[in-house]
Amino acid sequence: MRVYLKNLRKGWKGGIITPFFVSLIVPLMAGIWPSMKGDLVAAYSDLLQSPIYQALLGQLGLLDMTTWQGVFYMYVGICMEWAIIFIAILIPARIVAGEVDKNTLDVTLSYPIPRWRYLLEKFGVHVTYNILYGVFIYIFAVVSTNSLGENLDMTVLIHALTGFWLWLFALGALSLLCGTLFLESNRALSASGALIVTQYIMTRLGDLGELSFLKDYTVFNYLSTGTILANGGMPMGELAVVVGVGLVALVIALYVFQKRELAF
Repeated sequence: MRVYLKNLRKGWKGGIITPFFVSLIVPLMAGIWPSMKGDLVAAYSDLLQSPIYQALLGQLGLLDMTTWQGVFYMYVGICMEWAIIFIAILIPARIVAGEVDKNTLDVTLSYPIPRWRYLLEKFGVHVTYNILYGVFIYIFAVVSTNSLGENLDMTVLIHALTGFWLWLFALGALSLLCGTLFLESNRALSASGALIVTQYIMTRLGDLGELSFLKDYTVFNYLSTGTILANGGMPMGELAVVVGVGLVALVIALYVFQKRELAF
C-alpha cells in the first residue's frame, strides 16, 4: 500500500479543500432559507413546474420547494451533479496522462509492483477523498437543520450521499479508462468529457418525456437523488447497475494499463 499511502499524504490539501468548499452550499442555503420561506418560495415553486425547468432539473424539479427538505435536496443535488461532472472528467483521466505529460512515467514503472496495482492504488486515493463530500455535507446538514428547527431524514440523506459517491466511482472509472487508452491529457480529457457530458445531456433530454429511453443508457439515471427520495432509500437494482459499470470500467482500465506498451 506504499503508493496509496504516499499519494494519500501528497494530495491531502486538494483532497480535503475541494469537498469542503463544495459542501458549503448547505450552510449557504441555511443562511438564506428564513428569508425564502413563504410567498417567495411558493412563487418559485410554480416557476419550476415549467417544462424547461423540469428538463434542466429532472426529478429534483418535482420536490416541494416550500419545505426545507425540498430546497435542501434540490440545491445540494444540482451542486453535486455539476461538481461530479467536473471532478470525474478532470481528475481520474489525468492519473496516468498527467505522468505522461510530465515525463515521469519511468518513475511509475520503476516501482516493484505490477502496473495495474500502481494504478489501482492511485485511483483508490481519488475514491477515498471522494468520501469527504458526503461527510462534510452530512455534518453541515445536521448542524444547519438543527439550527433552523427544521426536519430532514438523515437516513435517506446517507443513502443520497452514498449515491453521489458511487456516481463519482463509476464515472471516475470511465474517465480513468479514457486516460489509459489515450495516455495524453488533452485527448484523455476530451474523451472523458465527451463521455460524461453526453450522458448528462441524455439524462436531461430523457426528462422531456418523449426521449425517456435515452436515460436508460446513462449512469446519471441510476441512484439519482430524486429516485432515492421517492423510494425512501437505495434501490438495490440501480445500485447493482452503477457498481457494475464502475467495476467493469475499472477492470478494463487496469488491464489496458498492464498490457499496453508504454514508451517514455
